[in-house]
Amino acid sequence: MFIMISRYLQELNKVQLLSAEEERALWKRYKEFDDRSARQEIIKSYQPLVYKLVSKLTVTNEMMMDLIQEGIIGLIEAVENFEPHRKVRFSTYATYRIRGRVLNHLKRDSHLNVVSLESSFDENGLRLLDKLEQAGLDLEGQVEERYFKNEVQVAMERLSDQEQQIVRALLVGDEDAKDVAKKMKISVGHLYRVQRKAIKRIRGMLSRLMKDMKGA
Repeated sequence: MFIMISRYLQELNKVQLLSAEEERALWKRYKEFDDRSARQEIIKSYQPLVYKLVSKLTVTNEMMMDLIQEGIIGLIEAVENFEPHRKVRFSTYATYRIRGRVLNHLKRDSHLNVVSLESSFDENGLRLLDKLEQAGLDLEGQVEERYFKNEVQVAMERLSDQEQQIVRALLVGDEDAKDVAKKMKISVGHLYRVQRKAIKRIRGMLSRLMKDMKGA
């Protein structure tokens, strides 16, 4: 089994990353002209994403290959169902479908001693999302909240430097507001005003994303 994984990794190393222009052309060929070779190129180019997601799990080599196969099925489903005109990155959409497929497989084999895929993704993006929900960003019942991990990171990058610094300090770092205000040489009142404005902006960006996903 180790040999199989080694061979699989060797094949992955041969995969060439697509430029944005190349990927747009492939999506056009596949979605508008049903070009199956373009479909295959997209699937091939995103197989490293499958391995990246599955490799976060603590499983046996045998189970690793099973999960990779499940992940590839999720990737294929993502390619077939993705609508390029929506304002959502395919990598984000594919991550959601791949992880869903892998999680379903793990649930069917719940006796396995594995690290939860969800906890394996507990990075700053998820931590920030949880904090934003506490601050009034309610995604429950609309879409699976973990789908927005990457989108939260993108939204953060669109904030001003001051907004980013305050949000990361208060929501991600759990720093004391007075200490942060002192360090930034601003009043606590101003700090909270900037924080509220930043959260409102992030909420707006994610709300627009949800509308795009629903075809609004």
